Amino acid sequence: MTPVVARDWTVARSAGSYGAILVDVGLPKSILQIKDADIPERFDAREAWPHCADIIGHIRDQSKCGSCWAFATTEAFNDRYCIATGDNSTVFSPFDTGSCAPGNKCAGGTPATAWQWFVSNGVVSGGDPQDMGKGTTCEPYTFPECAHHIKSDKYPDCEGPYSLPTCSAQCTDGEYGVPYANDKHHASSAYMISGEKQMQAEIMTYGPITVGFDVHSNFDFYMGGVMASDEGTGYLAGHAVKVLGWGVSSDEARYLCHAISATVTTGWCIQNCLTQFTTYCPETLCACEPQSESNDMGEAIPYWLIANSWNDDYGENGYFRIRRGSNLMNIEGDHVCAGHVDARASILV
Repeated sequence: MTPVVARDWTVARSAGSYGAILVDVGLPKSILQIKDADIPERFDAREAWPHCADIIGHIRDQSKCGSCWAFATTEAFNDRYCIATGDNSTVFSPFDTGSCAPGNKCAGGTPATAWQWFVSNGVVSGGDPQDMGKGTTCEPYTFPECAHHIKSDKYPDCEGPYSLPTCSAQCTDGEYGVPYANDKHHASSAYMISGEKQMQAEIMTYGPITVGFDVHSNFDFYMGGVMASDEGTGYLAGHAVKVLGWGVSSDEARYLCHAISATVTTGWCIQNCLTQFTTYCPETLCACEPQSESNDMGEAIPYWLIANSWNDDYGENGYFRIRRGSNLMNIEGDHVCAGHVDARASILV
């Protein structure tokens, strides 16, 4: 199969598949032995492994760089490493992954290939932009945190786009005392996951997983609640994220722009008021202002709990919830992957 490179929409809005899956070494046997009855109605990896809650709940920011594939994989591996080893102080580097793993750096990449790279090459430590010069990690992410798609009182508008450098076997933080080659942490396997139940079994057994899905316009302007549909909005591109749990809720999705007339839908308002393709936005039909809280849909919707990489101003403090079990936006499709962590193989060498 010829790989098709994923493109984060911050870089390109072209149509196409998220990316070909290249690796499948098989699921751990213990996952296949979990029955449906063993899966709880609600699960949150931060609560299941409280010792690793700060690592699992660390919301990061890819900035104006299509490196979602590097963040979604590096963060999930980081979580699983903490769960397997008990090390809740080591933070892994999406900068290292994005620069060195096979892919197109800030122009997109394939998550499954990044997981395989964790097996063959490993990833070094690396914090956020504010950690540069502190000497605590090898390759902090250097691109600044910024406001993605929605105006923010906390972050400046995104500038750029930025470009990740050519892979270098040197730590970018000169104050860090461990050589690059000695700072590598390795996964022991990389594999694909298929369907809702396997996704749940994986998360509750080993920790968060990586998912590639199809972004529609409503996703960019999401502010809370459960995304129960694509709201009839258009496809933009592929995006990769980290899934850390699930649950059930009747909270209706909130967006920056919503319908105030029965003659149009919220999706229509998003398409006509917020995207760059049109400026037709009648004030009698749509309201473009933040909604303070979600309405009760009256229907209990099963959802995935997912961490995005657009900082804590996105959605629900950096997280979003999306309908589970119906493959909405291809969230349970062909681009779900993870890896196993052998604690002995992950110790610094």
